[in-house]
Amino acid sequence: MNGDFNSDSVKVDSLIGDLVPGFIRNRRNELPLVEAMLSRQEFENLARFGHQLKGAGLNYGFQKLGYLGDRIEQESALRDVAALRNTIEEIRNHIDNVKIEFV
Repeated sequence: MNGDFNSDSVKVDSLIGDLVPGFIRNRRNELPLVEAMLSRQEFENLARFGHQLKGAGLNYGFQKLGYLGDRIEQESALRDVAALRNTIEEIRNHIDNVKIEFV
């Protein structure tokens, strides 16, 4: 995947600007569910979540979320609980700190 995955700045097409608050809210609401999947070691469900996050993030212009979703997918395949925990925290931090510019 190409892109700037360290940035918490996102440029989003203004045509979908009305959808962005709901997109962010949905991602925030998913986190407790994802953490529960991790605590139950539901690696297939975590991989599915990662794949969906990757697609949604990239479709909305959230490159970092797409990248983190890809990591969740890979870490789930490896059953790497510590890495998954860290990536979930990175998702939380990104969602809480993202700066959105509508273009």
